[in-house]
Order: sequence, then C-alpha cells, then structure tokens
Amino acid sequence: VAGLIHGHNEERSREIISALGESAYDGFALGCFGEYLGTFLLAFVVLMVATSRLTAGNSYFGIAIALTVLGLSAMCAPLNMAFNPAVQIAGSTYGLFSAFVSETSFAKAFLQEFTYFSHFSLRSLIDLSCQLLGGATAAWMFLTIFPEDR
Repeated sequence: VAGLIHGHNEERSREIISALGESAYDGFALGCFGEYLGTFLLAFVVLMVATSRLTAGNSYFGIAIALTVLGLSAMCAPLNMAFNPAVQIAGSTYGLFSAFVSETSFAKAFLQEFTYFSHFSLRSLIDLSCQLLGGATAAWMFLTIFPEDR
C-alpha cells in the first residue's frame, strides 16, 4: 500500500541506480546475527508478557513490548534491521508496487524496481531465515522454561 501511495519518481530511480553499485552483503554476518538476536528477544518478550499464564491479566504488556522494540531499534539503528518477517517482506517488495503509479512508463519503472529487488532478494531471504530461526528459538526456550504453558 505504501508503495502505491508513494509512487516511483526520478529520485527513486537515482536511489536504485546508486544502490545497485553497492554490495548486498556488506555487514552480512553482523546483520544476520542482529536479526536473529533481535527477533529472538522480541518474540521472547511477547511470549513472556502476552501469553504466559504467570503474567495473565497484566496491564504492562504493551509497554514491555514497546520498550523492547525501542531498545532494539536504538542499538541496531545503523544496520536498519526489521526483527519481524512481515516487515522484512514488506520492505523488500515495497518498490515493486510503486511502479504502478510511476511518473515514467510502467514498464521502465517496474524493470528498475525489479532489478533492485533481485539484487537484494537473496540477502533478504537470508535475513528472513535468521528471523524465523530467532522466533523458533524463542518459542523453544519459552516452552523449555515454562512447560506448563503448552
């Protein structure tokens, strides 16, 4: 939706062309570890405050989740991490939909956006895998610590 609203313009074309000159794998190991750890921490906090029987009826789950997101965002701001597979997918495909309301021809705009998407798609898939692994680890650890919450 944001891609449709924003649209494709000349500034976006310049961003795409300059980004294609960059390597998609700069900071790869740190990025994967950050996505894994951030998603693990966020999922574990959500499981602890929103689904555990020990914290049923609490009124602080929103602030706990918000402070976790704030802390993770502050620590990892230069790396531009998502910590959420849905956000990762939306961020990866954002430009493809902006081609529908482009100022130039649809074909040219879509080709530019698709080239950008294909340049970074493998990195996005690896980051997505790290996020899913972090979420699965959080679920496993939660069930290991609190088996009564099965």
